[in-house]
Amino acid sequence: MFNKNKKRTKRINKKIVLLVLILLLLVGIGGYIYLDQKKSAQPKNPTTDINKVNYGPPTQEELDETDAHKKALDEQSKNNVTAPTPENKKTVSPTITYAGQYGSQVEASAFVSGIFEDGGKCNFVFKQNQTTIEKSTSAFKDATTSRCTNLSLPSSQFAKGTWSATVTYSSNVAGGVSKSVSFEVK
Repeated sequence: MFNKNKKRTKRINKKIVLLVLILLLLVGIGGYIYLDQKKSAQPKNPTTDINKVNYGPPTQEELDETDAHKKALDEQSKNNVTAPTPENKKTVSPTITYAGQYGSQVEASAFVSGIFEDGGKCNFVFKQNQTTIEKSTSAFKDATTSRCTNLSLPSSQFAKGTWSATVTYSSNVAGGVSKSVSFEVK
């Protein structure tokens, strides 16, 4: 009797192992078919992939579109220019990008958002207690803003300690003052 149960258990175990193997084989085949179909559904032509960048030369359509956009911007800027008077000067916001000591120099740089022109003036003002140092630089067009020419002064002109810096921008059509920035002179 014991031998008979042992044989029956062996047969059942063999059937279970066989069923598990068949089930794993079916799942593997199903997964392969699923992935193969998903892969074949993707575009095979790399030029139709929207994530690719076309580094080729511009088409004639793109060139025409660019020229039309440039002309529209020129017309828009011509229409927006008004006679420069103090009453209608555009208010702009200069931003100091750096003010500090670099070696034996005190350097400062700034840009002016909201205006894109050459010929403006940037007046840098450095203050410590009752001492004030002023220096002006010219401004010029830079990508999308006007940028003040970088300023570099000998640090020997500055007493040691904490200084504040502001920049005032002025042109025929715009003007504004930056927020104050503090820096240390050693």
